[in-house]
Amino acid sequence: ASLPSRSSALSPQNLKGKQRNPTLWSSTMLGAIRQMNGGLPPTILIWCIMLILSTAIISQYPEYKKVLHLHWRSVLKQGQHYRLLTNFLCFGGKFDMGCMMQLFFLAQSGARVEQGRTPRFVLACLVGAAGLLYVDYHKLLFATRQPWLSHRLIFSVVCLESWDNPMQLTTLPPLPLPPFPAWLLPPLLALQSCLLFGNEWKSLVAPLVVSIGVHVVITILCLLIPALDYYNVPPLSPAHPAPAPAPLAPEIGFLLCRWR
Repeated sequence: ASLPSRSSALSPQNLKGKQRNPTLWSSTMLGAIRQMNGGLPPTILIWCIMLILSTAIISQYPEYKKVLHLHWRSVLKQGQHYRLLTNFLCFGGKFDMGCMMQLFFLAQSGARVEQGRTPRFVLACLVGAAGLLYVDYHKLLFATRQPWLSHRLIFSVVCLESWDNPMQLTTLPPLPLPPFPAWLLPPLLALQSCLLFGNEWKSLVAPLVVSIGVHVVITILCLLIPALDYYNVPPLSPAHPAPAPAPLAPEIGFLLCRWR
């Protein structure tokens, strides 16, 4: 199966000016997703569409932010458990370059993690979301309570690609580094995000650590339930097995923006 590549519709030049018109930029993003080579796996496709549509709706009706964001008192005291899900389906603010890049990461790295293994990917997302909710509620790993955890879950998904292929060589443009094992990529991404984009390092610890736990849990479950790790991708021919996950995207470091 061919992998998704970034469409020209995702370029900052094409999005310039559309941020003020949610209808225009949401149409642009949806069109870019449809144009990706080979399409997207079902879970990633639905997640991207929900993020785009929810951001467009909140841009038009800001009052919905109070209804959809993660508010623990409302969850525990008023039984609004839907907030445990909706906070992962919205960015919660206006569409900016950071949101655009995170959608790109989700479509790129997420597609490679899910590729042909949708049940495994859905289970990984559920375990990761549960871990991030637990960390947020108890304020562990330097985390402070946030109304939206979609950013952290996307970063965890990006990290999962490295844990799935730890010894595969990758690079981190624009840094002049030689190829290095993929397991070094998540901490380097976090370091680059802090040094080049001024993000607070504390906000990156939780999703990185949670992604390690998710990988361990999913690996154990795949050993116990081998069907979870089955590649549901048609073989190229009777003599060729189904394709393995594609290599890591070398452009991921260059495109890294704000992780909140």
